[in-house]
Amino acid sequence: MDIKKAPEGAITNNQIDNTTKNMVLSMLSTKPQSRYILARAIGISERRFRRAVRELRLEGNLIISDSRTGGYRLGTKEEAKATARELRSRAYDLLRTAKALEGADPDQITIAEVMEL
Repeated sequence: MDIKKAPEGAITNNQIDNTTKNMVLSMLSTKPQSRYILARAIGISERRFRRAVRELRLEGNLIISDSRTGGYRLGTKEEAKATARELRSRAYDLLRTAKALEGADPDQITIAEVMEL
């Protein structure tokens, strides 16, 4: 097995157990369902649900989410490609934001400094 090094600052100890992943996978259907409802039905937090979905996707499961229709569901390869495009777009926006933060003006006042005034 090829083990890849996590990017600097990445959280690496949050893997979800197989039982939780199996419960999440068993709750999904071809009809979009809210993560709030699914997480509550399984008895886990929404954050844990999203992590389980991420891990299941990394394992090759075609779990679709669409910001226009909302919810999670099982889908086709073509639908998975559309979800991948949306995820790439979000990742690009996050990277642009991180780049802007790294290049912020060092003389710019911070919120902590404002609160001290």
